[in-house]
Amino acid sequence: MKRSSRWNSAAVPPSSFSSPLSQHRLCPLPALHTTRLTSLTPLVDCHLLHFTLAPVSGAIAARATTRYLARARAHYRTPSSTTRLVRPTTMATATVRAPVKPPLIKKGSYEGQLPSCWGHRGASAAFPENTLASFEAAIRDGAEGIESDVHITEDSEIVMFHDPHLDRTTNGTGRIQTQKYYGVLDKLVTNKSPQQKIPTFRETIELLMRPDNRSVFLNIDVKVDNDPERLFKLMHEIIAQYPDYETVLGPRLVLGLWHPKYVEPAVRLLPYMKRAHIGLSPGLARKYFWEACSSFSMNFSCLVGGDGEAFRRECKAAGKDLYVWTVNERREMIEATKWGVKAILTDRTAEFLKLREQIEDDWPSVSRETSWKFAYTSFWYSSLANFFISRYELYVLTATAGEFKLVR
Repeated sequence: MKRSSRWNSAAVPPSSFSSPLSQHRLCPLPALHTTRLTSLTPLVDCHLLHFTLAPVSGAIAARATTRYLARARAHYRTPSSTTRLVRPTTMATATVRAPVKPPLIKKGSYEGQLPSCWGHRGASAAFPENTLASFEAAIRDGAEGIESDVHITEDSEIVMFHDPHLDRTTNGTGRIQTQKYYGVLDKLVTNKSPQQKIPTFRETIELLMRPDNRSVFLNIDVKVDNDPERLFKLMHEIIAQYPDYETVLGPRLVLGLWHPKYVEPAVRLLPYMKRAHIGLSPGLARKYFWEACSSFSMNFSCLVGGDGEAFRRECKAAGKDLYVWTVNERREMIEATKWGVKAILTDRTAEFLKLREQIEDDWPSVSRETSWKFAYTSFWYSSLANFFISRYELYVLTATAGEFKLVR
């Protein structure tokens, strides 16, 4: 199939697709067994994509050359029994605890980093996602950071919410942008118990500024239907109310960007924040965000295969932090730890932190739970799957926020 900038509808049969973005006349998707693909939910209002891909032979999905197998076996050699691991810690400076880089895991020829734990929408496996209860639960579990999403209401209040619509997670309906927070959204509660209200960005920053939380990071996922100028100005107004915000608060805020049009306003209006590209394609990350971002928050599946492995090496060589999402399975957590990523974003903060304790106690035993064969355990780790996903990501982001352009 020719790799063009758009899908070839003649070459790829259409699939059934149900999403609020159907109005954009989305391109047809490849055909294979009906599968729930959660990786793309950040792009399509958090509704799960159901699409089919044509059956792929085991020879295509699992074939590997002798050279690759030898390299993979060498990479996953059994670690030394003398490995000593230490969990990420914080240091106190006056009343502000400054985060410290998690220590390295050293085992002979392999060197990796014990990842920080960031609660994806908080501890969202146990509490309603993107609520103060979920954020607080993740922090209580011991997470070093929380991740959340932002949207702007009609009356210019920033709310912590993933979808542009209220329907999936609350008792409300309609788009957030067309409704007021005060008198409307502030009356809503989550569908999931225990029922919670929709928090604002202001309340979330207050949570981070409590004395006990002054080492906690906040990864802000900027959804592409937000106007960057309006959003970043409103964010700065809230952040700038705190004394010494550029040193006390700013370094703990990570601004997650999907689209390159958000880069220039972020540099100009929020220069004290760390910028991280969020995406599902190492190729798009390299081409459009490498110079503008000091860190990358990538979907787990896109980092498993050959191009993902190369991207991991490039980030390490360039000193760029790598975060990975959304990692909820034990074997994926172990694999991401072997990669040496900076942080693992998970809905299951308590489970990952328990695993991290096991890693500290006996890394050699835990590391043997995955091997070089891991890359062939799921179709979604394959180059073919990631090719389709990256093209679809580009299509949806372009349809929603405009053409991708290089930012110098």
